Amino acid sequence: MGVCSMNCNHERSKKDGKTKAGTQRYKCLDCCKWFTESTSTLNRMRIGTEKAAQIVQCIMEGVGVRGTARLAGVCANTVLDTLLL
Repeated sequence: MGVCSMNCNHERSKKDGKTKAGTQRYKCLDCCKWFTESTSTLNRMRIGTEKAAQIVQCIMEGVGVRGTARLAGVCANTVLDTLLL
């Protein structure tokens, strides 16, 4: 199945139920961590590339961190983490 997730680099995993949203959940057989495929979207952040692009665009237009967070619907810390990528 490939590398489990961004958090562990083990090769062995198995299906382990579904989340409330219906996304398939997996469990690493070596370190026993659970993850979904969406966990490793953008450097361990679950916002996705479209949301990250929106955040960067707002900041480039001169919108503040808190304003960008409100417009993008994310936490201010997520805005700052996105800028550090």
